[in-house]
Amino acid sequence: SDLRLSGALKAKDITGDALSYSGQFKLAPLSPKAWMTRVGMEAPQTAKSSALTSLAFSSPFKGDMSQVQLTNLVMALDDTTINGRLGSSFDASQITFDLDVDALNLDDYLAPAGADEKTASLGEALTAGVIAPVYAADGDAELLPVALLKTLGLQGQLDIGTLIASGLEMSKVTAKLSGQPGVQQLDSLTASLYGGSLAANARIDSRKTPLSMSFGEKLTNLDIAPFLKALAPEQKDILRGRLTLNGDYTTSTNQIDSIKRNLNGKGNFEIRNGEVLDVNISKEMCTAVATLSGKTSSREWKANTPLERAQGSFTVTNGVISNQDLALAIPGIALDGKGQLNLPTEAFDYNVAARFIEGADDAACEVNPRLIKLRFPVQCQGNLSGEPGEWCGFDQKGFQSAAAELAKDEAKRKAGEKVSEKLDEKLDEDTRKKIDDKLGEGASDKLKGAIQGLFN
Repeated sequence: SDLRLSGALKAKDITGDALSYSGQFKLAPLSPKAWMTRVGMEAPQTAKSSALTSLAFSSPFKGDMSQVQLTNLVMALDDTTINGRLGSSFDASQITFDLDVDALNLDDYLAPAGADEKTASLGEALTAGVIAPVYAADGDAELLPVALLKTLGLQGQLDIGTLIASGLEMSKVTAKLSGQPGVQQLDSLTASLYGGSLAANARIDSRKTPLSMSFGEKLTNLDIAPFLKALAPEQKDILRGRLTLNGDYTTSTNQIDSIKRNLNGKGNFEIRNGEVLDVNISKEMCTAVATLSGKTSSREWKANTPLERAQGSFTVTNGVISNQDLALAIPGIALDGKGQLNLPTEAFDYNVAARFIEGADDAACEVNPRLIKLRFPVQCQGNLSGEPGEWCGFDQKGFQSAAAELAKDEAKRKAGEKVSEKLDEKLDEDTRKKIDDKLGEGASDKLKGAIQGLFN
C-alpha cells in the first residue's frame, strides 16, 4: 500500500526564461483505498468492493514553466486500461487530452445501494436514460462544480470501447469536448447501444446563477425492451419495438431535484415494429362490438397488441411533457390521442380514441361499415410508478356520446319505428345481460336509443 513513484528528469536552460524539461515517471501498483486509509483519509465506499483497489500508471512527460504534458500515458485502474495524451497548465485552468479507454463500468464506483432504496420507477428510468444526470449523491447536491467550471478551459477527445453507466451498456463511445472559463461544450457524443445509436451534444454556461444547460439528442433504432429493463430491472415489461427520438432541451439549475422542474424543450418520436404487452386492443374492441351486436367473437387472439407504428411530437414546459398528436396504428384499428406527463410527479393524463379502419374485417374482426365512423374513447390516468394494468379504461360516457351523435345521422335515413322494432328483436335478455356485464348495469337501456341502427 506504500506509494512508490519513480522517474527521471532532464532539464534545459535552468537559469533562463526558456526552461524546458522532459522525463519519465512510473507509479508502482497500489490500492487507492488502502493508501487513503494509511494516510488518514476516509476511503470511499463503492458498489463493487474491489473498485479502487488497484492503480498503476507510467508516462514520458515534457513541459516548461507554464504547462506539462504526459505524452504517452498508460494507466491501469482496476480492470480498466487507459492510454493516450494528457496535458495541463500548472494552475489546472487549461486541460487538453486525447484518451482511449478499453472498458469502464461507472456504476462500480458509485456508493453502494441502500437496503431500503426503492426500485426505480418507469418514470425515473426514462428520465435517467434520456434527459437527466444520474450521478449525484443527494437531491440538493451540486450536479457540477461551478467554481471549477468558471476557471476551466478544455480541449480534447475521449474514446471508450465499452461503457456501463446507470445500468446502460454502450459501445464505441466517442466524446469531443471544448470550452473556455465559464462556458464548456460537449461538441459531440456518439455511441452504439441496444441495437441503435446515440448522437448528442450539450453546452454549460456557468457564468450565470444558477448555471444554464442546453442539450440535444438523437436516438435511432433503439431496442426499447432491453433499454428499459437495463434502467429499471424490476419493472414489468410493457412495450417492445424500435424507437427513434429527437429532442432539444434547456434547463437552469445545478441540483438534481430541480433539473426536471426547470426542463423546457421540444422533440418528436417514432416507434416501429412494436408490441404492447399483456393487452390486445383489437380483442377488446372486437369483443365489445360483438357484444353490442348480439354476437360472440370466436377468433383466436394473441396476448399482445402488434404495434405497427406510433409517432408524435411533444413540448416540455417546466417539466411537463405535452403531446397533442399521438398516432398509433395496430391491425385494423387506428388510435389518436393527446395528453400530458408531469416528469417531477410522474403523473399523467391522456385521452385516446380508437376507431376501425377500412380492411378491419381481415385484420381485426368483422365490422359493419358504418362502425368505421364511430370512435371508441379510452381514458388513461395515473402515475408511472403504478401498475400499468390500471392505467387505462374504456370511457363508457364518451362512447355513449359518440354513439348518440352517429345514431342521429343514421336516424335521418332510417324509418324510426322499424329500426326500433328490429333493435328490440336483437336486444334479447342474453344480449342485454352481456352489454350490462361489459359496460355496467343499465348500459343496455342507455345504449339502445343511442346506437339504434348501428348494428343492423
